[in-house]
Amino acid sequence: MKEQLKKELLDIWNDLEFDITITEACKFQVRSGNRYESELHCHRGYELNYINFGLCVMEIEGSFISLCQGDCIIVSPGVSHSFMMEFQRGCDITQLEYDMGLPQKIPASFQFLQGKHRFEQIRSCGMIRGTIETLYHSYHEKVQQACRKTFLELGFAQLYWVLASVLQERGEERGSKPGEVQKSMRQNEPKKDAGLLQYINQNYDTKINIESLAESFGVSSRYIRKFFAEHVGMSCTDYITMLRMEKAKQMLWRTKKSITEIAFAVGYSSSQYFGNVFRRFAGISPGEFRRKYREGTEQTE
Repeated sequence: MKEQLKKELLDIWNDLEFDITITEACKFQVRSGNRYESELHCHRGYELNYINFGLCVMEIEGSFISLCQGDCIIVSPGVSHSFMMEFQRGCDITQLEYDMGLPQKIPASFQFLQGKHRFEQIRSCGMIRGTIETLYHSYHEKVQQACRKTFLELGFAQLYWVLASVLQERGEERGSKPGEVQKSMRQNEPKKDAGLLQYINQNYDTKINIESLAESFGVSSRYIRKFFAEHVGMSCTDYITMLRMEKAKQMLWRTKKSITEIAFAVGYSSSQYFGNVFRRFAGISPGEFRRKYREGTEQTE
């Protein structure tokens, strides 16, 4: 089976239409107890993220995906996404941005390269860390362009052969297409855990808390607290607040709804309480946030 994968990969790499170029390679390190939050953005090419240490949450076009040490996620071109890290353990991520040209016909085992899905998520793939680090250092080393390109192509060939092998062995679900509900979760998580996160993601605008979730899913509140600590990296309450604040930010950016309307839309019955929570989360009031965003937008137009 693996020999067949090697042959298929060589056919892709030797095709005249194939080309791959790293446009950026960087590392993000967030120390324990600190918060990091990126703006919603997208790239013209692919973005690969490998979690070296800790935990983080990515928002990808409305889906929230928790990632931990050893996980890899590839975001397709033009797909909006952001990072959120506010954890006791901190987080360390290696990120590669790259452009890739592919032949028109791709074997089924390597169709994940085409970016037809919003993202490709591969859990617990620590075996690729060394390859990603090699690609990162090859990009930054001062070598001749021809040599660098050869190193990068060899590195990506190794990386994608390993990922194709892992995906084939596990049969992991991939990121859904735009408009579909994200269902891919860590393989060793019980179904009720996957349902728990999905339920919160879809019902953050209602009155939900640990007690009501425990009753709905037939588990103890202690079970929910343990699940969030181990798999998400923050408390259940903080996760719900994070979702609400991110949705509130989007409404402040993209709509003309009043702050009171936005407060109700994300699950708060008091605009004053919503304002206090938003200020703690973002460092400024909702009104200031909206003005700041609009001023920044006008300056770039």
